[in-house]
Amino acid sequence: MEKYNYLIVGQGLAGTVLAYTLLKHKQRVFVIDDGYKNSASKVAVGMFNPVTGKRVVKTWKADLIFPFLHTFYSEFQVFLQTNFFFPKTIYRPFDSIEQQNHVLAQSVEQGFSNFISLENHDEKYKPFVFNQFGGVEIKNGGYVEVSKMLDAFRSFLLRENLFLEMDFDENALIDSNGEMIIQGRKFEKVIFCRGIKDHESKFWKHLPFKPVKGEVLIGNFKDIDFQEIINRSGWVLPFENGVYKAGATYDWDDKENKITEQAHQEILEKTQKLIKADFQIEKQEVGIRPTTTDRRPLMGIHSAYPSLAIFNGLGTKGVMLAPYFANHFVDFLLGIKPLDAEVSIDRFGVK
Repeated sequence: MEKYNYLIVGQGLAGTVLAYTLLKHKQRVFVIDDGYKNSASKVAVGMFNPVTGKRVVKTWKADLIFPFLHTFYSEFQVFLQTNFFFPKTIYRPFDSIEQQNHVLAQSVEQGFSNFISLENHDEKYKPFVFNQFGGVEIKNGGYVEVSKMLDAFRSFLLRENLFLEMDFDENALIDSNGEMIIQGRKFEKVIFCRGIKDHESKFWKHLPFKPVKGEVLIGNFKDIDFQEIINRSGWVLPFENGVYKAGATYDWDDKENKITEQAHQEILEKTQKLIKADFQIEKQEVGIRPTTTDRRPLMGIHSAYPSLAIFNGLGTKGVMLAPYFANHFVDFLLGIKPLDAEVSIDRFGVK
């Protein structure tokens, strides 16, 4: 019987980043995935933005996670010999003069020098962006073409005989002297990385998942072409060959994995207020993101089953959070460091 250190269940963003991180730490890893084509990871836009919100503040742990993600994805795409990491400038038009004054003052006082450019480039954007109050360029942003990354990693795993596409039946797990057996393979630990599906697991249903539905539009603009991400309330992100994605919606009530006309109109209206050109829509996509009640990741070992663990709940900022916290989780699994209380499942006090 083949023996591995870890079985990763789910090859979405979380499972992919965690599996690669474990492999870098010389661990024997095997991955299974059900091939669900409409998973949140496979339709994710993959944008990362260090400065967010109406108040324009640094995202949680930005000073730690952004240097880490740039190094991680740059290295990972070299390893996979596939380009999927695209650093880009993000231009944020202001809503008002008051917001302009607030952001510029804050950028000087609150240590934003790594993320906000103090140089004025408003004239560059005026031909195609509504920026009557000016705007600011955000550094260290960009996007990861997540589906391309997942496909490339799956190809690597298949070449190395480290992957099976199969439906995972948690009831088929056999606990044998502190190790788990499934499909004729033995594992020291099984790590669940199935996104919102783990909310239905008998092992993890006690965790406070809070799924949020998101939709995006894909299309092009006639007679204009730009390479920067434009972000205010909604956002527009340029891909290759004149293709743009616009979004996104956040629906906490509708759990159906189906596109809606309401989201179509909401995104289109935001785009029309942002870009001075008609958005010609070609496609609409939808995914259910695995967020949590406190919007922090879920990671840790099951209190009753020490051979089971979870790495999940990365939510709407998964591309940003996954590299840093996968490394953090691996340090924990290997006994190098304790888990940060903010992300440990122990914070909920549920056994």
